[in-house]
Parts: sequence; structure tokens; C-alpha cells
Amino acid sequence: MKVLLVGAATSPFLINFAIWLKKTNPDIIVHIFHKEPLKKEKKEYPYDKVLLNKFHSRSFWCRIKFIGFLIQPFLMNYALRKQLKKTKSQYDIIHFNRVFSSVVLTPSYYKKHCKKTVVTFWGSEPESQKILFSNSIYRKYLLIFLNQVDAIVGSSKNQYYSSELFPYLSSKYHWAKFGSAPMEYLKDCLQKKSKREAKQQFGIDTELISVVIGYSGKNLHNHKDVIMALKKSKYFPFFKKKIQIIVPMSYDSDINYANSIRSLLIKSGFDFKLFQGTYWSDNDVACFRQSTDIVLQLSSSDAASSSIMEFLLAGVVMISGNWLPYQFFKDSGFKFIEVDTIEDSCKKLDYILRNWEKSKMIYSSQDHEKIISHTWSYQIHNWIEIYYKVLEK
Repeated sequence: MKVLLVGAATSPFLINFAIWLKKTNPDIIVHIFHKEPLKKEKKEYPYDKVLLNKFHSRSFWCRIKFIGFLIQPFLMNYALRKQLKKTKSQYDIIHFNRVFSSVVLTPSYYKKHCKKTVVTFWGSEPESQKILFSNSIYRKYLLIFLNQVDAIVGSSKNQYYSSELFPYLSSKYHWAKFGSAPMEYLKDCLQKKSKREAKQQFGIDTELISVVIGYSGKNLHNHKDVIMALKKSKYFPFFKKKIQIIVPMSYDSDINYANSIRSLLIKSGFDFKLFQGTYWSDNDVACFRQSTDIVLQLSSSDAASSSIMEFLLAGVVMISGNWLPYQFFKDSGFKFIEVDTIEDSCKKLDYILRNWEKSKMIYSSQDHEKIISHTWSYQIHNWIEIYYKVLEK
């Protein structure tokens, strides 16, 4: 089987996806179309071939204000079509890892270069993607695109049934959970290290309660709004004495955005630690989850993120926005606190801190069997099965 992935070659998800596809079935050949210049040599990635987008966001036209944002989807679409034509490859499956505005523009073209097309939603595309500055134009193209793809894969039925876009496409749905590479190490971390030792590994204050905001450097985690809400809250003096704010930006972070968050934290008066530009192994990520006491997950959007699953299985107390599609976690037996607004999280955080031992007993869970079921070694078989099912149709 020959598969072309369309997404970020540097994504930990796709790197591990490719590793486990090939490890589980050595006959699978994996190519990837990558949207940006690579940070390392191609040979350092697990893909059999990397196709590069020469019209990426750092190229001349894309750096021109407004014009770049306007034309980038069209340039990326052109680059993908050009690479497909150049390689003259016939793929069994083209798998769109995210439904970017660029990929929905020419759905019929892809069929010339593959037997079947598969698409994965990460949760926020229908609301966040735009064509010509318009989300409604994107949605029109999205519906045409989804009508022509052969399979839509997601990790949560709620992810689709909650949207008015998808009900009539139910025959194309397939369910597979995203595996987690850090999950392969999490059980070992929990058994061999104490939380105090995990905190010491990352230089986190062992005398304070660690409060993590989000799980990456993306601004959709609303770092600024969360920090300002905590700062302006009437509970600020108490928070300042009890917590250390932790901001992980080792992945997917823009340096200017990260620096602005650092500056805001310095001015806020909070004790904090911001991780930026540091490579973490999967074992490091697992131990970082263990070092966390509380996670504030108040992002604008999310899917059934494996990062959040890692936090929950590491026994972290979570406060999340009730606008996030986390019914899947509830159905899996996890308990966490939901709030209506970012500002509401302050009152909940105050209660948790004042009733810390009780809160841990209610909301903290470490289920080692669930940890195993969310590893790539366990989940990859579902993805391979979907590929073969789609090809048989």
C-alpha cells in the first residue's frame, strides 16, 4: 500500500503515525506533502519521501501583508497539484491530516493520483479556516470536498454529530483514536517517579501547585486572556502565593507570540516557567504531564486531544471550557470541571486550591489500563483497518 499524507512532516502526531504504520505493516510506503521548509534533513524523518511546498508562508509573496494571507491557500494548492503531477505517483490513499483551506479547493483533482481519499478533522477547521478572508466561502468548498472524499475519520462521534455540516455524510464516518507516543512511557513514569521528582526534572517549584495553561504554543490556547483573568481576579493575592504558572511552548510556537507571553507573565507578578524552543522526547512529555497538578484548558477550540488525555491519565485536575467537545472524555469515565467563561475559571481554581486534597480525590485518576489503550502500538491497527476497508469499497 502506498499512502500520501498531506500535513506537517514535523508534527509529532504524523511522525509517530508514519513510524507505527511502517512498523506494524512494513509493506506500507509513506510519502508526505509538507507545507513549510524542513527544520532537519529529509533523511531524519520516518517518511519514505517528503514532497515540499515551494510556495510556503515564508516565501516572498506570502510575506506581503494581507496579500500573503489572501493568496497562500491558492499557492499551497498549486504546489500540491504540481508535486503530484511531477512525481507521477499513483497512490492507494491520499490522507489529508487536516482540512486546510488549500486542500478543499480542487477535490476532483486528487482522484487522478489515488484510488481513495481519506480526511481527518482535528476539531477547529470548520470554524477557523478561511478562503478570501471568509469562513462561509471555506464552508461551501468544504461541503463539496467532503462529498467527494471516500472516508472521514475522527476520534469522537460527538465531534461530528454536534456540527450541522456533517449529518448527511454519516455513511463516510470511521472512528479511530489518535495514538499517543508519550503514552508509551507514561505508565513507567508514574510507577518509577514521584510528582516531586518529576517537577524537579523540569525545574518546577516543588512547594507550589503547578498550573499549566494549554498544551502547545498556539495562540488558540488563549494564554493572554487566561493570564489576565487570573491577574485581575479578586483571588490574585491568594493565587500568587499558591501557584506557579507553567506555559509549554516547546511545540508549534511563534517566537514573537511566545516572547509576548513571557513579557506578560513577568509583568503579572506570578511565579512562572515558560518552556520555549526546547526539544522534548516522548519520555520527557510523559514526565511533564506527571509534573503537572492542574491544567487550565480554555482554548478556543480542540478535538479529543491526545495531550489532554495524557494529562487526565497522569492524574492532573482539569478545568476546561464547556464549549470544548469533551463528551468523549466524560464517556470514558473522566471527571473534570467545566466553566462557561475564562473568567469563571478563577472561582473554580480558588475552590480547588483551598480544597486541594479533596479535589485530587474527586478529579484525579490514574488508570494504567486506559494508558495502554491510548498508545500508538494499540491504536494503529484501527487506522490500518480503515485504510483497507476504504480500498475494498
